[in-house]
Amino acid sequence: MVTIYGEGTVELGQVSFAKPGYVYRCYEETGDAEGYTYDQTVYTVTYEVTETVDGLDYTRTITKDNGEQAEGLDFTNSYKKPVEVAKNPNTSDATPVGTMQVIAALGVAAIAIALVARFGKQKKQN
Repeated sequence: MVTIYGEGTVELGQVSFAKPGYVYRCYEETGDAEGYTYDQTVYTVTYEVTETVDGLDYTRTITKDNGEQAEGLDFTNSYKKPVEVAKNPNTSDATPVGTMQVIAALGVAAIAIALVARFGKQKKQN
């Protein structure tokens, strides 16, 4: 298994054969990352190994599932940024309502005390 993060290529290295006939099925495991579309191409890589006087020789063919011949394995993924749902702007005041109510009540109480004090003095003077 080979993993590539982001763009890139990888060489799979040298292959050794001990007997004739190897067939590999190559595909990309799809992930579940949001916004990504993964390549669904499946390749069949066939090594036809023959015995010669010098040892073993091979012929490699790469075929896509649709029967098309390929030079190599190429998986192309795409990314589309997910559409963000527009949020309504926050138009409210962040001041706590309870604090405003206490301040208003204190203001009304102060006015009431001032009025009582003023009119109380006037009654005493009369």
